[in-house]
Amino acid sequence: PCCVLEGLAKKEKDRQPEVEVKDDDGVWHRLWRCTDENLIGKAQALLDNKPLVLADGHHRYEAAIAYRDYMRQLHPDFTGKELFNYVLMCLSNMEDKGMRIFPAHRVVSGLAGFDPAAFLGRLADYFDIESLAFDPRDGEQIRALRARLSDLGRCQHTLALYTGDGRIHYLCLRDEGVMDEFFDAKTPKVLRTLDISILHCLLLERLLGIASDDSERLRYIRRIDEALGLVEGQGAQLAFLVNPTRMSEVRDVANAGEKMPQKSTYFYPKILSGMVINPIE
Repeated sequence: PCCVLEGLAKKEKDRQPEVEVKDDDGVWHRLWRCTDENLIGKAQALLDNKPLVLADGHHRYEAAIAYRDYMRQLHPDFTGKELFNYVLMCLSNMEDKGMRIFPAHRVVSGLAGFDPAAFLGRLADYFDIESLAFDPRDGEQIRALRARLSDLGRCQHTLALYTGDGRIHYLCLRDEGVMDEFFDAKTPKVLRTLDISILHCLLLERLLGIASDDSERLRYIRRIDEALGLVEGQGAQLAFLVNPTRMSEVRDVANAGEKMPQKSTYFYPKILSGMVINPIE
């Protein structure tokens, strides 16, 4: 929390970086190579026995474990020092104020005979619904939507729904106990009651019959305006807008030995792949 490691490395940034490049989004990526053995030793001591949460790249990590095990079978005299025993990672401080999580909104299309009014009626069995006039082309109203969604989300689990009817519908879950039906008793509460769990288990799967991997009818969209635009002018039927997952929720799910649901986090900023490469041969 005190960002000690970041403070120790600060003097390293007083010189020109070894790599400096701007990506397609206009973000600068800078890489400094540290050769100070004293500083490296302090970093190792600070990180020793600290928990490590895989935020991005768990498939790569699992592939690296499988590759390591495969190579150990081929080389039963391994010492543990071979490069196949290691995996390259970028470590970020979860307490860093610059570390952000952006949401991934859900857009639904291809529902046969879909009736928005009837769907809202079914939602009323589970949610308190606040419906307000809304113009998805008005940037000021989109900013107000984001602020309202955030404010409501501080008190109870809240999502926003747009069906192209000129109104935005804020859905506030009435009783989070309903989520117990979708998980076994051993599943930690933090995972059962994530906004994304509510969206996928209750709204998409139960009420709409859409699985999270249904790429024909379900799309994941990062920008609110893009999600709204798909409903407004490109044939989509529903846009579910969500608040970002909290860093504390990611930590608590990991500490409980569980994995976050699919597309529940978009960590930002991200470093470019390939800035450093581990030669595993």
